[in-house]
Amino acid sequence: MQMHRLFDLTEPAALEYVEVGRPRHSVVWSANHRSGMPSPFPPNNQISRIRISRPSFARFLIWSILWPMASPEMTSFRCLREVHLSSALALILVTATHLNAQWVKPPTPGAPHTPDGKVDLRGPAPRTADGKPDLSGMWLSSAKFNTNLAADFKGEVPMTAWGKALYDERRANDSRDDPDTYCLPDSVPRITAAGALPNRIVQTPFIVAILHERGLFRQIFMDGRTLKKDPDPTWMGYSAGVWEGDALVVRSSGFNDKTWLDDVGHPHSESLKVIERYRRPDYGHLLLEITIEDEKAYTHPWTVTQELRLDPTGDLIEYVCNENERDAKHLLGK
Repeated sequence: MQMHRLFDLTEPAALEYVEVGRPRHSVVWSANHRSGMPSPFPPNNQISRIRISRPSFARFLIWSILWPMASPEMTSFRCLREVHLSSALALILVTATHLNAQWVKPPTPGAPHTPDGKVDLRGPAPRTADGKPDLSGMWLSSAKFNTNLAADFKGEVPMTAWGKALYDERRANDSRDDPDTYCLPDSVPRITAAGALPNRIVQTPFIVAILHERGLFRQIFMDGRTLKKDPDPTWMGYSAGVWEGDALVVRSSGFNDKTWLDDVGHPHSESLKVIERYRRPDYGHLLLEITIEDEKAYTHPWTVTQELRLDPTGDLIEYVCNENERDAKHLLGK
């Protein structure tokens, strides 16, 4: 993964990580840890996210203490700014203790369980009273799609001459001007995978709301409304959804042109239209098919698919991007 921020390590801090399908844990990490020390993380490669409690601690030269890691899913630290990892996680020498966030929770009603009592992520997907798949829950994508929306795309992304020139310019300066770096909003579809942070879907018959831990939200209207031809451009655009069988199809447009599709700089214009198809094949997984249409940036529509994982016990955590910001002055690039 590309890394275009520098940090320094000066202070110890509490660390929190979430293992898929299990309680949150906390550990303590100090500046004295070096390579060769054992890690407190479980060996099952199912860590979904990490949170550093003190933002000043996250500012370190990250590759100086990296530990090769088997899980491709863990590609970012959760702190007040995201920190991209090449393919590794820093070593930590300390014993983990349980931490169930701030709540004492009852069991999730209706969740399927395995014989040993764990949530069965391969169990049947829930349905609403009207028979539709219930997409509600805390969902996490892979941060590789924040780095490159086309990470799993076969072939070349079909950019126009205008789109390719802008993309090449952004690659040449190491994505220095990425709006995300300056705490500006990540739009659709990037917000789903931004920082590998979770997104909570709240589904009702007339509106589907998506709450993003980045502090943003989406309203997907299900009441049949249509968008006027020349809406005021916004960061998150305007979204309307319909059910096509068991798939929720969401069409979004009316975006401004101030955002990027990903870290590497795939561009878009105000002509961007995004079509998303959400399907829940089982209890613990959500398949999201994303089609990009933008006649100024791309010669024809192109489609990618992300698999989102359910965090059955997690909650959104407060995220304030600008608090204690010290990174911009260290940016690389021209």
